Parts: sequence; structure tokens; C-alpha cells
Amino acid sequence: MKKILLFMFLVLPFISQAQKIEENYNILIVPDLSNRIDPSIHKKPYTDTEIVSVILDIFAYTDQNGLPKGLYKSGNRNKNQKDRISVKAINNTSLFTDLNNSMIIDLGEFDKSQAQRIEFLNGNATYTINDAKKNFLNAYQKMNDIALKNQAGADMWQFLQNGVDKHDFKLTNPMKSKFIEDQSKNIFIIFTDGYIETGYCDTKKKSAPYLTNKMVNNFRNAFLNRTDKSLSMKEFFKKNGYGIEPVKNPVLADCKVIVAEMYDRSINANGIATKNPTDMEILKLFWSDFLEKSGCKDYHLVPIQNDLNRYKVLFEDYLQ
Repeated sequence: MKKILLFMFLVLPFISQAQKIEENYNILIVPDLSNRIDPSIHKKPYTDTEIVSVILDIFAYTDQNGLPKGLYKSGNRNKNQKDRISVKAINNTSLFTDLNNSMIIDLGEFDKSQAQRIEFLNGNATYTINDAKKNFLNAYQKMNDIALKNQAGADMWQFLQNGVDKHDFKLTNPMKSKFIEDQSKNIFIIFTDGYIETGYCDTKKKSAPYLTNKMVNNFRNAFLNRTDKSLSMKEFFKKNGYGIEPVKNPVLADCKVIVAEMYDRSINANGIATKNPTDMEILKLFWSDFLEKSGCKDYHLVPIQNDLNRYKVLFEDYLQ
């Protein structure tokens, strides 16, 4: 009996430690930099930069008592965090290469130097988290300014198929031992209006690697004129083979996807729906089907919000 107790005392603590997994947030912001960001074409209550600022403040902030808070503290993690947030644009990427390093905040760069990590987050270092967030936002706004002067389309489907891979979610200096293992909690935030418009689109198609405004209208008209009025919109959608062609990218299966800034073109300036079902209802139907068939198990579709604090509430909820 004494030998058994001694074994349990010496060995069980190590067995428990061997099972410890540390999840680190790895957030990739992917903006569609087409004319969607041009305020003269598409007026929005808030710019992408303002929304990114909200996301950065959720990632890391200082409370009213001067204490560091944020996602990196979640799960009772108090040291050796490897949380990361970065940006990867869909289009015109060659124009932003000198800005890429400024649009990364990576706590894994401190490796095992917890003292330096704490000083960075507490604001006691030469270069602090607030400095990093400021540089991040300045670089993000510069990227938008450059994109406005060099407008080009953004092929969202091709990007999701070929433009993102496991290397975009690679942690820096992850720990892996018999006692602890760092894992990446991948979060993919896409800024897009929900329409996937490329150079050539056959708008008569029911299923394609794009989704144009004309295709949304075609679907709505077909649904309203359906022979079997008992079919719901979702049932009609599935029965008639509508959809966005799914991509074959295994990364999506390991990501939480947040599609933000979806824009309802059927709502007028007074907030009144001019068509029914609305564009937003149809966009959500197409996108939900697309993401699920592409292997995504966890996703959220976020329409444009008229209150910046509403973005904060939604992202705080969805990023958990």
C-alpha cells in the first residue's frame, strides 16, 4: 500500500501536466480591398480601420486600473502566451509588402522571456502594446489609402481556395513537451460586402465560384415565382441546386470564420427594405451553404452595423 501511495504521489502530478494544452489566439484579418472601401461608391458608417481598432482593443487593452487585459489572458493563461494577430489582403498585395511587418502583433516573439512580455503588455517597455497597436492601425490605413488609388477587383473565391494555408496560422516559438503543448486557435476575419464579383461572371448560373448582385436578384425572382409555394427559401435553394461552389482548402476546417461588413443593397438610405426577401437574407443563405460545404464548422455572418459598440459586443462574443 505504501508503495502504491508513493507511486501516486510521485507520478500522478506529471501525468496531469502531460495533458495540458494551451490554446493561443491566432487571428488573421483578411480585407477585400476592392471598391468596397471607396466611400464615394459605398458609404458605410465606419471604416475598416475603425473596426480593426475595435478588434485590436479586444485582443489587448488596459483596464481602468491600468491592468493589462485581453484575449491573451483568457483560459487563465498568465505566462508564455503565443497569441498573434495579423493581416493578409486579398488583392494588390505587392503594393503593401513594406507594411506587412507593422500589421502583426505576435506575443510568441518573446518566446520564454515572460519578463519582456509583461513589460510590453504593461506599457513599461521602450516599445509597448499601445505602440504596436498604433503602428498596426497606421499601416492598415496606409494600405487602404494605397488600395483606393490603385483600385482592383478582389476574387474572394480564389483567395479562399489558394491564397491562405496553414503557414498563415503558424505560431511563433510554440512550446511542445510532455508537460505542455501550445496549439493555435485559428480565427479568420473576412471584410467583404458578401458579393463575390470577378472579371467574368455568367449571371444565369445557379451555382458558381462567385455571387453577383444579378445572381441574387435572379434567385429572389425564381423563389417568388416558384410553383410549389410550400417550399421555404432554404428548401427551394437546395432543391434547385443554388449556391457558391465550395473551395477545397483544409485550412477552413480548422478555423472559426467571421465574415464581417456584409452589405444589404436592398435596404434604402432610410433603412427600409425595398425587396423581399432582402439581399441580406439571400447572402446569408448562400454564404452559410458555401462555408459549410467548404468544411467550415464554426462561422458567423455579420452585417454592417450602425453602432461601433455593436461591433465590439459581437466580436467579443464571436472571438471567444
